[in-house]
Amino acid sequence: MKSYATKWICLALLGSAVACGKKSDDDTQASSTTMATDDTSDPTKIAVAGTLILQSLRLDGEDVSHVVAVNTQTGATAVAEVSDDGTFELDLDKQQPWVLNYVDDSKTGADMIVSTFASDTLDTLNAGADSASLDMGEVDVSAVKAAMSTAADDFLASINMSASAAATVGAIDDVSLRYSNPDIDNNGTIDALEGKSYLIDFHNRFNAKTANGTLLGITDLKNTFYPDDVVFFYTGTGIFPQIPRSDLNDTAPSTYSWKFSVDMPTAGNGGNLCSGLGANATIAAGTSCELTYSNNVGADGDKYFTFNLETANLKAGDYTLAVGGKTYQWTNVAVSDFSAGEGFLALFIRMDVDTNNKLTGVSYQWKKKTASGFALATSEEVKLIVKSGDEGFGGYISLKYQGDESKGGLGVQVSVKAPEGSVVFADSLAADDGAVNVNGSVLTKDMVKAGVDFADFTTNPGVSYDDKLGMRFFF
Repeated sequence: MKSYATKWICLALLGSAVACGKKSDDDTQASSTTMATDDTSDPTKIAVAGTLILQSLRLDGEDVSHVVAVNTQTGATAVAEVSDDGTFELDLDKQQPWVLNYVDDSKTGADMIVSTFASDTLDTLNAGADSASLDMGEVDVSAVKAAMSTAADDFLASINMSASAAATVGAIDDVSLRYSNPDIDNNGTIDALEGKSYLIDFHNRFNAKTANGTLLGITDLKNTFYPDDVVFFYTGTGIFPQIPRSDLNDTAPSTYSWKFSVDMPTAGNGGNLCSGLGANATIAAGTSCELTYSNNVGADGDKYFTFNLETANLKAGDYTLAVGGKTYQWTNVAVSDFSAGEGFLALFIRMDVDTNNKLTGVSYQWKKKTASGFALATSEEVKLIVKSGDEGFGGYISLKYQGDESKGGLGVQVSVKAPEGSVVFADSLAADDGAVNVNGSVLTKDMVKAGVDFADFTTNPGVSYDDKLGMRFFF
């Protein structure tokens, strides 16, 4: 074991939040950095501690110098050096999923990975609001998945998560393992120690059909939900990395390239196409796909460059992005079985239409995939999985007036406070509760309050939500 005094490293660079831990009385708090206190009185954080079993380390010279945590929702990082006696302690934000990695800082890139956190099927640690501390006990890092001596039931009790919710989250959170590489930019320094994080989001698209294969659309949702045996069939994914603009001296290169450890099918029509490859082609494993940079994507374009790629079928493996003379690598990318896998959460909607064919509101249900179909999720599951803002909105329904967004757009925000509910347009607009947004040159709030003909909202609708694991789902 390397000889390190236990200390906490706090940096807040490049717009990344770095959560930190124990500090001396002489330490001062930087305005841009979240610091924990010795008495762990911060109600938004949970203290996570453990002791590495020294004799468990592998025989090939690997050593654990640090424990690194990455927040899959925000990109925040927390890091602690491992002390001489193998102990470590982290303070992590509650109600957000974290990936914990045990790493060797003498290596570079993915070679730093010694082991990653796991508890039964869970690959993330997401503490409830009422949790205070977690003692992981002895942590054996001799295997790819670390084993803690604290029993699974005691672990769940410490983070205030039910066993049923853990099973649901555990069925889908293996996608978080793409953050197991603590040195994504391959510069030989743990990203968290530099105040860096490199998120990579996946935007996954689906269409719906009945169990017997009949395509379903918005007109099939008039005063009814999709049936519980509906099939959401996967149609492709957009890969969206977030590279801090400062990494590239705030200058977008003209080209960039992707390389994968597995064959990766490209998208059909739409999306960037690799140089020399057409639509519906395949990027062979280990070969570079060069693309032309055209424009930045996303709400944080002032902070990040996004070098996106559209794929017809997201594959598990290692993803490498080369841009501006730098290389970024996300290893252990896992892919859930979106259309059939149990635990998959889908947003069901119903278009509420009156006898005069006027659209008066929208009802919603958060449902999870089970062995026999879809069933209503619990409030705990929805809050654990769906990313939401301060007002508790997590899903979004976009309706275009007469198919022309310039004429009018009607946006409905869907709550995560309960697994099902309804939004009555007139009531929501009168209360100005933020659930309904109206804009455009023709459509007005008064028109929506009175009810607009349902047929005016049936062209190119959108239903989506973001989860806390960096995934966006379009239905």
